[in-house]
Amino acid sequence: VDDTQQICFTPSGRKYRGEIGDTLLQVAQDAGVAVRSLCGGYGQCHQCWIEISEGKHSKFKVDCKAENVSGITSIERQLIADNPRYKGKRLACQTCIQGDLVIDVPEESQEHKAYISKKNPKQDYSVSSAISLFDCELEESTLDENPSATENLLAQLDKQGIKARVDFSLLRGLQPLIHESKGNLTVAVRDENEVVA
Repeated sequence: VDDTQQICFTPSGRKYRGEIGDTLLQVAQDAGVAVRSLCGGYGQCHQCWIEISEGKHSKFKVDCKAENVSGITSIERQLIADNPRYKGKRLACQTCIQGDLVIDVPEESQEHKAYISKKNPKQDYSVSSAISLFDCELEESTLDENPSATENLLAQLDKQGIKARVDFSLLRGLQPLIHESKGNLTVAVRDENEVVA
């Protein structure tokens, strides 16, 4: 014999089976329905207001009756007395299941969560980097032609269609680097106009 009760949540349309005596907040959480509850179900935050949707619901095959939930608690009674807009609503953490139910979770009681969207396979993404790498083979200086290391590097980049300048912080180390690499360098150029590494 199945002692569980059918609990249906709107607007999500989720269904779950709960046991008599379970709170609606616990059943909602078990069903994956995000009902706001800052106090952990102790009736202190007054965030988990729900509505019992009485009547026959052919969509869910549920006959929801007022007696299918526990009576109003003193906490709820006081809140309704202080704020009449809660009349006809219940705190999910204070309301226990007594039978099959259809529960409406109003927007103000829904715990909205952030979701990470997965990449749409139909959409083409391209990433454009500001840094481009260029291989440069620098010519050795001769007595007749003795360009500086900077001039030599910029001439090689110019042959590749890049009109760039050298970042000042690189000037001091450029000549030793050219000598150490025997003139073969891979150069990082930002925005096709500045040598940065």
